[in-house]
Amino acid sequence: MRSFINPHFLPLINNLKGQLEIPLEAIELLSKSVKYTEMEKGKVLLEEGMHCNELFFLNSGLIRTHYHNENGGEVTSSFVQENEFFTNVKGFVSASNSDETISMLENSCFCRIKRDDYFNIMGKHTVLFLRNLQIINTHRIELEERIRILQNLTANEKYKFFERNYPKLSNRVQLSFIASFLGIRLETLSRIRK
Repeated sequence: MRSFINPHFLPLINNLKGQLEIPLEAIELLSKSVKYTEMEKGKVLLEEGMHCNELFFLNSGLIRTHYHNENGGEVTSSFVQENEFFTNVKGFVSASNSDETISMLENSCFCRIKRDDYFNIMGKHTVLFLRNLQIINTHRIELEERIRILQNLTANEKYKFFERNYPKLSNRVQLSFIASFLGIRLETLSRIRK
């Protein structure tokens, strides 16, 4: 059954299955529409202001999304780890330009699908549409929790939240990126870590 599937697509297919049974026809359609890409550490996948028309799934590596605030400072909006979907949501959903940059923190391998192909497949296969809703709702819960902690917790509590929810990232991510992600100064983070 799996002999026709490129092995690079298996992490994506397994993630999509979750608790659901995905028809073979949907898997075949996905395998024709999804492309596999490798990028080196430090490379940029998507720049702020570029048109965003793809959804991505990270097989391996580590990715950071970031933007520039009104003062010109760089703000880390998220870290993408293995087996997670990512894109600039605003750009992808509204077929507009990205308001973030997506860059590689490590050598990374990922799957990508064009916006039109994605919506076409979701329209044809209800089970994928339902899985899509599950994924979106999970990310929404994570985002709401992050907003709550950024607004209500002390710097020390924010870092404890980071260590608890992103245990594998402390040694993989530059401290300045973590500080930016948590909305605290680098000096404060360094002091907390000591």
